[in-house]
Amino acid sequence: MVHRAPASAGDDSAAAAATKYCRSNNHGSYVCFQPAGDKLIVKDTAKDGYSASAYWDTSYGRGGVCLNEHGKGQVVVCNYNMAEGKRIKFWAVNIDQPTNKYRYWSTHLETVI
Repeated sequence: MVHRAPASAGDDSAAAAATKYCRSNNHGSYVCFQPAGDKLIVKDTAKDGYSASAYWDTSYGRGGVCLNEHGKGQVVVCNYNMAEGKRIKFWAVNIDQPTNKYRYWSTHLETVI
């Protein structure tokens, strides 16, 4: 799913800045990647005791987890400095913080950074 904010005709930079690639695991994690700024945006959509998160890795060997520990309805933005023109793959997933166990993985989404 790609979300685009309205932009005026011929304004490619505004359209590019507004592009987001999103994925949900349908169990409380909703994650978007915004190439402009290299941001992962994680929203917790369920009051279930689990932390919403984005698990990600790149085509050049970098990876990590953007974690939202703030509860239902809260959004966390993780701002990374990634190599342009490379690829990122990410998943929406829940994490049980006390045990650090991952559960309810979405299918992955892959796009260009």
